[in-house]
Amino acid sequence: LYSGWNQPLDYDPNSSNQAERLLAEPEVRVFVNDLIRRIGMAAPNLLEDAPAEQRLAMSRVAPSLLEALFKRCGCLYVERLVLIDGSEVPEIIGAIWLECGDQAPLIARDIAVLISPEDAPSGEVELAGERFSRVVTHEISNPEILVGSVDSFVVIALGQQQLTAAIHRLKGDQSPRWLTDLQKRQAVKRINSLGYVNVAEIRDSFLPLGGPELAEIVDALGLGDIESIESCAGFSESEMVNRLFVRFSQQPQGLFSLFADNGIAANELIHLPADSMIAIAISMDPRKVMAFIEQMIGRFSPRESAEMAEVFEAFRNETGIDLKRDILESLGSTWTLYNGVGDGWFTGLVLSATVSDEDKLSASLDRLTQIANENFRQRPNVPRFTRRVEGDINVYSLQFPGIGSPIEPSCCVAHGRLVVTLYPSMIKSAIGQIEIEPLLDSANFTTLTQRADRADSDSRLIGFSYTDTQRQFEFVYPYAQMFLTMGRSFAQDYSDTSSEGLQSIVEIMNGIQLPPARVIHRHLAPTIGVTRQYDDGLEFETRQTMPSVDMAFVAPVAAALILPAVQSVRSAARRTQSANNIRQMLIAAHKFESSFRQFPAGHSTDSHGNQLLSWRVHLLPFMDEDALYNSFNLDEPWDSEHNLQLLEEMPAVFRSPASSAAPGMTVYHGIGGPQGILSEPGEPGNLGRRIREIIDGTSNTIMIVEASDELAVPWTKPDDGILPDDFDFESLFGLYPNGTNVGMCDGSVTFLPQTFPEDVLKLMMKFNDGEVVPYVEFDR
Repeated sequence: LYSGWNQPLDYDPNSSNQAERLLAEPEVRVFVNDLIRRIGMAAPNLLEDAPAEQRLAMSRVAPSLLEALFKRCGCLYVERLVLIDGSEVPEIIGAIWLECGDQAPLIARDIAVLISPEDAPSGEVELAGERFSRVVTHEISNPEILVGSVDSFVVIALGQQQLTAAIHRLKGDQSPRWLTDLQKRQAVKRINSLGYVNVAEIRDSFLPLGGPELAEIVDALGLGDIESIESCAGFSESEMVNRLFVRFSQQPQGLFSLFADNGIAANELIHLPADSMIAIAISMDPRKVMAFIEQMIGRFSPRESAEMAEVFEAFRNETGIDLKRDILESLGSTWTLYNGVGDGWFTGLVLSATVSDEDKLSASLDRLTQIANENFRQRPNVPRFTRRVEGDINVYSLQFPGIGSPIEPSCCVAHGRLVVTLYPSMIKSAIGQIEIEPLLDSANFTTLTQRADRADSDSRLIGFSYTDTQRQFEFVYPYAQMFLTMGRSFAQDYSDTSSEGLQSIVEIMNGIQLPPARVIHRHLAPTIGVTRQYDDGLEFETRQTMPSVDMAFVAPVAAALILPAVQSVRSAARRTQSANNIRQMLIAAHKFESSFRQFPAGHSTDSHGNQLLSWRVHLLPFMDEDALYNSFNLDEPWDSEHNLQLLEEMPAVFRSPASSAAPGMTVYHGIGGPQGILSEPGEPGNLGRRIREIIDGTSNTIMIVEASDELAVPWTKPDDGILPDDFDFESLFGLYPNGTNVGMCDGSVTFLPQTFPEDVLKLMMKFNDGEVVPYVEFDR
């Protein structure tokens, strides 16, 4: 995977390129710069639960990262992406390079603080004469992330060897051969962004994980033939160009084989009006499409395939019409959708398809209309088909009596085309009985006309799109202004909100001022997209003046914007995983209760009252850990010579992902004491409270708490648990910002905020005090 970009700091207002002139407008530049600045200032609110040091680092980093993405240059690449030893976590070797100018060393230090699991980086390492912070991570198979600066670039890398080689290439001003070749293949004068994805290598590495079923689906859809994807964006002489090329290893199959063999000819587009706001054409063979659908259903669902064949046969017997032979084979392969503004922005919408056999298709429409009217004539409020003759053309319409329908879909077959409109009055315009200027003859469409008429032996036109960008802008931009103003008004209602994330959105909206419409409008020209099929792949090319984002740029933008929030995401993921752990314990406790009519006690005892093993051990049979449970000598204490050997075999469910306690130690505690649900056993053994004893309600009573590492204990060791009337409130917190997980007796898991009233928490730890629990909002 490779994605590189080089965004110019300044645009030429006198350029021949309309897109560049638009970007050079002072009002547009002020808007873009202000938006980037405001987003950067608000970004620290993404870390509202993070430590102060990370929030401070984020406030310094975010504006520089956004500037590197949108106003400077950089790249993201993955050199190696493989699975090791059957693990589902890949080894990733790659890096992100961001040009940040003189501030690069400071920004690199702040990023190291942001992505480090601890409060500081895990040390330093020297590579090719440069020093990098070394951040240890357990979320990927790579043991470390390297963060540093080289010249004016901030570098975030996985893998020391490739990073050393990259530094040498940078200092020697030597581009890799494959990158030079990739640039030469792009027919763009000035490239702003460039991307490459080796689809075959990624597919071969990860497809086996999905099993044979996924492999069969990929093969049937033709996705197994994709070799690579290339993309680029930049400036030509007059507009902005986006290009995407999907390369195949062999003749395309599956979805990519459904295009017509001859593609689209220019004379099949002469009906498109020059005043179209949108015009779309695609070359798609309906017979190939039907065959592909039948093949897919037959391959993956034989029963439904047989049922579909029965439906087709029943339809033929009922109507005398063979859907495939009489209708699909009568249709051609060029389909268009357009709307002429002169016919109405919405009312002028027209769908059409070329027709290879007008007589057969017309006869089928006549027959369908006759049968529908015969069957539904006496039924009220049932759609009705009508047919009327206009000149030598039959016009078929669908009416909806009794419901006040705002449309009357109509169609006809004329001049080698099937035409479908929303209103019968549109038929004359759609079939050319009203004179219009063809889109292909307009000056705006010269580029497409030339491409449609190209006689390249190795390519054919299979699709295009046309958008009158100026007209669409005239329609949309006023609404954008109105909605933004309304949004600012509504935002005032939340100006004093306690949520920092929402507050940041309010701050951004309050400051946004869109550029004057005329500044943008005068530079806009139609947007034209062309799709061509070559022997070795498909090419999608778009030419426009309105700036757009190249697909190659999406990956680094996403990576860089997400990067500062890695710590928050990691914390949230650990919190969720821990909640799942507690939920499994609660389920096991209820299974225990179903078997013994009592919950487990906090620990088991022998006949002399000596403590033996924790409640966690006695839940093992109800967590699919029978083998481990049977390994214990249940009549011996936890630290006997035999049982002590099992301490390090603690199941993962008892290990909090946020804990850094030693192996065999857990921070999941039961609520003990006389009024705790996991208290002393009533008699020798391992049985505790009955569910009917929870008179305060199971949804109001806590069974399990996730405490801080300060309270970590050996998972097999009996302990008193958390005592409702004698515990250190602060010791429960520390693994997550501002709260901790607790498990309720009804099986639910709650995130308890650190601001939760301590007196209410004590009430919820007791199962039978009879006190009313005041309502306090928390994250259920």
